[in-house]
Amino acid sequence: MAEPDGMSLAKAQAFRLTQCALALDRANDGGVPVSKALTNALLDNLETWVAMKTFVDSESCAYDDMTKGNLARLCAYVFDKTLAFRDGVAPEVLNSLINLNFQIAEGLLEGERNRR
Repeated sequence: MAEPDGMSLAKAQAFRLTQCALALDRANDGGVPVSKALTNALLDNLETWVAMKTFVDSESCAYDDMTKGNLARLCAYVFDKTLAFRDGVAPEVLNSLINLNFQIAEGLLEGERNRR
């Protein structure tokens, strides 16, 4: 998943989350077993959240402790729900991952606007 050059870290993370949400939505066929397209979208999303967790745990992360804790809990949620997909897709869980990505992307962008 490519990130446009010249973006701030928050914008790049928001971009990745949004792209993953759109890919999950496009691949959502509601089928069991999980389709190859949905598997790929889930793996891309998981990768994005692993990167988020790595950043949140790094010394260079400037987020306050409450934000770091909230993001860490959301990362754990995404990890758990993604790994559960091997047995099929619960539409409400997939929708929650899609909505979560959009909401966190919006929050990252809003936080950046507020820091200016």
